[in-house]
Amino acid sequence: MPVGRIPGTPRGRVYSSRAEISLWLDKGRAQTDLEPTPDSAKQGRSSNKYMFFGVALVIVLMGIASLITFRFRGDTLLARVSFTADSLRAFDADGRILWVHKFSGLLAPLSVNGRDLSDLDRTARIADLYGNGGREVVVVAPIRASPDPEEVAHLEVDCFSSSGRLIWSYSPTETFKFGSGEMNGPWVLYDLMISDTHAIYAAVLHAVWGNSFVVQLDPQSGRGIVRFVNTGSILRLHEFETSGSRYLLVGGFNNEFDGGSLAIVDERKRFAASPQTVGTRHRCLDCPPGDPDYYFVFPRSELNRHREVYLNNIGDLRVNGEEIEIRKRETDSKAWTYYILGAKPTYHVASMRFDSQYEMFHREMEQSGELDHSLAICPERLHPAAVRMWTRSNGWERLEVPPVSQ
Repeated sequence: MPVGRIPGTPRGRVYSSRAEISLWLDKGRAQTDLEPTPDSAKQGRSSNKYMFFGVALVIVLMGIASLITFRFRGDTLLARVSFTADSLRAFDADGRILWVHKFSGLLAPLSVNGRDLSDLDRTARIADLYGNGGREVVVVAPIRASPDPEEVAHLEVDCFSSSGRLIWSYSPTETFKFGSGEMNGPWVLYDLMISDTHAIYAAVLHAVWGNSFVVQLDPQSGRGIVRFVNTGSILRLHEFETSGSRYLLVGGFNNEFDGGSLAIVDERKRFAASPQTVGTRHRCLDCPPGDPDYYFVFPRSELNRHREVYLNNIGDLRVNGEEIEIRKRETDSKAWTYYILGAKPTYHVASMRFDSQYEMFHREMEQSGELDHSLAICPERLHPAAVRMWTRSNGWERLEVPPVSQ
């Protein structure tokens, strides 16, 4: 104890301060707490046991996470797919076959605007549809039950998991009424697009009359919702973002207005149809109400008129910032007219030009006497025909096209 004797007192009286005694007592309690007791030792053994089980649980969870990571790493190995006469094959980046799916019949590429199986390969899309690190495959499969090339193929859009499991299948069975006629197939499919938001769009075309529609497919179930109907073919789909909104670009041909067409539709709209003249056979009679935000019709070129190619369609679409590049097919061969459509401040034709194949055909027609002017003084280069634009608020307007630069 912290005690002392007072100097000079009889027998040296004992004294101590209250603060020193309190400090001594606190030290004693601390030392007592450090000494193990039977109960505290038992509690320590329980804590060690819980710690052991905790560590084991962490190890198990880490193992499960590693397996999941390995699984998705295996999924991402799927790099491309290819078709055989009756099957779909999936490959990794090194060309090794991962899985094979056999269809119920032979494939008919003509039903997707193709001449051979490699055209089917180009319609396949690989994407992470569900945002979980996997890689799903969406393909177009036109199937016929027999080798007879005249047999109408059964058209499917199939979605496969990374491991080759068929998740869902969609077949177009929609019906539309134009004028006094009803269109219910046979349908063919010309383009397939997966948007940045994982929405799946397919362009479906009537095999005889050419009227067409865009269907949006649910990534989970494959259920189809018609989003756009066009009087004429739809051949290309793309996506365009401007002013904070996302738009669906639909390129093709308009039967009534006899020219290549482009529809621009806000993806938030439930439905839209091409703007056709009331009372004509070109107007969809049983479609729900809805209009595109913008609809463009492009003029035929003199090369197209001389070669007498009817389907003067939009064959390709590309997007560069606030501009849309439109490629219009002029002949059965690859001769194109390119338009650049600007979106700011309002939609306008920024430029037009012909590709090298077009210019080569033009010179050949000069030499043969089909054309009476050279390419340098071609009226369509110096004074291009206007593009027509439709909006609900203003109806049809003319967009002037600047001269083609040399």
